[in-house]
Amino acid sequence: MNNMIKKLSIATLLMSTLFVSVQAKQCTQAYGDVIDTYSVSDNDCKAYNKKYEGTYTSKWKDGQVKSVLHYKNGKREGEFKEYYKNGKLSVEKTFKNDMANGLEIRYYKMGAKSSETLYSMDDMVSRKGYYPDGTLSTETYYLHGKEDGLVKYYDKKGDVEHLWTYKNGLLNGIEEVYSSSKYHKQIHWKNGKKDGLETTVGKHGRKKVEENYVDGVVVSTKKFENDILKYEYTIDSKNDTKIEKKYYNGRLSKYNKWVHDQLVVHEKYADDGTLIK
Repeated sequence: MNNMIKKLSIATLLMSTLFVSVQAKQCTQAYGDVIDTYSVSDNDCKAYNKKYEGTYTSKWKDGQVKSVLHYKNGKREGEFKEYYKNGKLSVEKTFKNDMANGLEIRYYKMGAKSSETLYSMDDMVSRKGYYPDGTLSTETYYLHGKEDGLVKYYDKKGDVEHLWTYKNGLLNGIEEVYSSSKYHKQIHWKNGKKDGLETTVGKHGRKKVEENYVDGVVVSTKKFENDILKYEYTIDSKNDTKIEKKYYNGRLSKYNKWVHDQLVVHEKYADDGTLIK
């Protein structure tokens, strides 16, 4: 009786193996200068929605490997690698249940690392970019696949040249821009719109421009020279009023006022501040 059960079990195993081998068909497809080799579990290489199984390999016509990807039950699973034509690694990442999971590393054509992106079941968690010499170029963090927290861009010396603050994929908080010590710009954001002061400071920390925003709309502009106010422009959208002021040596020299786009006040002032009639 036991021998009979053993024989039936072996026969069942052999039939299962034979069934899988019949169903998993080896396929080859060429397009352009690339040749793909893969297996499908539905025994149809020409099916529109193929169910891939095992290793999917792409090669250039000269035999050099272009990419290697693995499938399980029609879904990407495990390590994926892609190569440049020169044989250098271009991308390496890992899939779990058809979703990117873990660290994705990309490389420059000559082999240096260009970026590292951390995934959690297809959601980006963080990303770092690198210059060819290995110096950090960008740094970004994500929550549920959207930018969240500080985003930093670095120059080739490793100094921060641009900084943003994100929340749920929208700019929120302070953005700062640096330009080789020539100027520094600070911008305030709220829910993806400029809200508050945008200030540009030049060499030696001297203020150049100051703009005030409300819900993404500029309501006032001030321009300075050597920290001295030279120009001022204010918009009152509620009352459809615009006011322009120009200054000379710190004193008001011109004053213009518009209501409903009509100039209603035009004044000039002498160097001592008295009104010129």
